[in-house]
Amino acid sequence: MKRNAYLILAAFSAISCADFGAESPPIRFDGRIAFGAVSGEGNGFVWSDIVLMDGAGNIRKISSAANCYSRRPDLTRDGKKLAFTSCAQQSNKVFIFNTDGTGVRNITNDNVIEEFPTWSPDGRFLAFISFRDGYRDIFLLNDATGGTEKVTQSDGSYWIGSWSADNASLIYYGYKVGMSSQSDVYSFELQSRISRPLTSGTGVKMQPRITSDATLIAYQRNWKLHFLTADGVVDTPVANAPDSVHDQMQWSSRGEFLIFMAFANGRWDIYRVNRDGSGALNLTRDSFEGYTPVLSPDDREVAYVANTGSVAKVFIMNNDGSSKRALTKLNQREFSPTWGK
Repeated sequence: MKRNAYLILAAFSAISCADFGAESPPIRFDGRIAFGAVSGEGNGFVWSDIVLMDGAGNIRKISSAANCYSRRPDLTRDGKKLAFTSCAQQSNKVFIFNTDGTGVRNITNDNVIEEFPTWSPDGRFLAFISFRDGYRDIFLLNDATGGTEKVTQSDGSYWIGSWSADNASLIYYGYKVGMSSQSDVYSFELQSRISRPLTSGTGVKMQPRITSDATLIAYQRNWKLHFLTADGVVDTPVANAPDSVHDQMQWSSRGEFLIFMAFANGRWDIYRVNRDGSGALNLTRDSFEGYTPVLSPDDREVAYVANTGSVAKVFIMNNDGSSKRALTKLNQREFSPTWGK
């Protein structure tokens, strides 16, 4: 295969980006998929790159430096920008990479941990986690201006959930200092810059995902799947879903169904359930264990990680669980896919 390696100098770090040509024959799909791939390990450490692949099978590997653990990629909906976590300044940092190969940059120069980037649907804002003020806080980057602002108030530990499709609000969750046994779901309204709690009471509430019409939120409450109206008034447990951990949830683009991973019967699988709680379906029950699902932009397919027994690989299947196939033939351990146009 053709190898054209080149180096892009970012504001705070050197990014290596290698074009590895195309898979032959490639798995055909629409858009772009990015995922993490282990490049080496030793002495208890794992090093990985971000792999960016298009529908023609062209592959590009991206890393911030040698022997780095690059992970948690997130593509914008239009597939033009990729954010990921990697290492710089002896810490975890967030980088942005234009998928045309230009404009790689470290979003801040703070010598603190920053990770878990999540794009707004229109690609204007990037939510990320930062410890710059001594707490696990959520910040927003305005990608046009480079300015950042704080969403949470350094009064606990917080995690990013999802954006509403109209870019009006960011749903997140976390717990206050001294209350680690009780976490809640919150909504940050972008216009007013005000956060409000959507849940209350004892117990662990986490992993919220909001529908495209911003009316319904899926989340896990004490390890069970619940559907919550966006005003926080009606909270309904989903009876047909497994009574287990529900993670990596994503609504279809029109909010008709939800995909998620759950642990049941001694293994992890990918599930699908309708908006009204009906039609729960285990999509990977007849195959390898499945992790970290993500829907294609048109909702017809699901990319996920399959534990093949010898190595974890990114697979693609139809949204009903049919036609499972490995994305690449590369001999590498793969994780955390993201899918854009």
